[in-house]
Amino acid sequence: MLPKLKHVNVKNEFYNIWRVENLNYITHIHEELEMVYISQGQLEVTIEDTEYLLRAGDICFAGSMQVHKYHSLAYSKCLMIGASPSVVTLCQDARKDFQLECPVI
Repeated sequence: MLPKLKHVNVKNEFYNIWRVENLNYITHIHEELEMVYISQGQLEVTIEDTEYLLRAGDICFAGSMQVHKYHSLAYSKCLMIGASPSVVTLCQDARKDFQLECPVI
């Protein structure tokens, strides 16, 4: 089941921002970097083979080409940002396969 995404009036060639209620998204992979901020409720997030339970106030990051999925537990609200790998400027040679060692804050 794909989530109902609601744009927050921000969409350009570098990133998209959505508000999402009850985020449930099947296992998927893509080039874009993805950040999800949980503003209300709880969300199970699986990145590669590791599962995380996120609560309101938590943030997770899925790097480019990282397998990930989302499952909302009861009611939840999230802010989701999808960004082109070209926006990553953490190092001189930013790579498409950029991944964080710990994807949850």
